[in-house]
Amino acid sequence: MPRVDQSTINWAVYEDNTEYAGMAQATLPNLTALTQSISGAGIAGNVDAVILGHFDAMSMTLNYRTMTEQAVRLSEPRRHNIDLRYAVQDEDPVAAAVQIRAIKHILVVIPKTHTPGTVAPATPASSPCVTGPPISMARKSARSTR
Repeated sequence: MPRVDQSTINWAVYEDNTEYAGMAQATLPNLTALTQSISGAGIAGNVDAVILGHFDAMSMTLNYRTMTEQAVRLSEPRRHNIDLRYAVQDEDPVAAAVQIRAIKHILVVIPKTHTPGTVAPATPASSPCVTGPPISMARKSARSTR
């Protein structure tokens, strides 16, 4: 029986695999395959054929609660190697055990927008974010049992 995904425990942003870049909320890029419209004799209308291995432009967003030095550094106009590392809590109903899985998204990005947000007393800044297109992405998952 498969495990039941319960929740993300916590996560963090790292740059260059070692430098802690803070806690942020991330919107990961959508992977949209490129398609070619096919029409002709014997086809009733059009068919969108997916072109294997080719994807449309992607972008991601990192929202920090407040303006941090790390957020400003991530807005520098250069390539950034970003790791999004998080722990996910799963339940194995057969073994009656809770397991923790480590997940790591690796992205190479160039920022295209930096939105400082708004500032008000006794509140987090609203939407300070850095967005940019990922150049390459990889996903790595490891599992540990607790």
